[in-house]
Amino acid sequence: MLAILSGHIIFRNVDLRFLRIFRLIRVFHAFKLLRYSKAVERLRDVFESIKSEIILFGCFSIILLYVSATGIYYFESMVQPEKFSSIPECLW
Repeated sequence: MLAILSGHIIFRNVDLRFLRIFRLIRVFHAFKLLRYSKAVERLRDVFESIKSEIILFGCFSIILLYVSATGIYYFESMVQPEKFSSIPECLW
């Protein structure tokens, strides 16, 4: 209740930032309720079954991103050396 009131009541010269912790507690309480949901349980089972595919896709994406940044550095560093000074700059 304090979390709701802190968002709706406006006091002058009173610092109510400490009441934000109650909002955070409310969010974590909602996450606790998710463990009893069948849909969340099924979704967790699906992610566990395709975990290796997700990891493979992530690794492939990182490699592709690095190769693309290397290509950008190779082709653009001569034309715009201040913008593309290194491969990490090209990644950014």
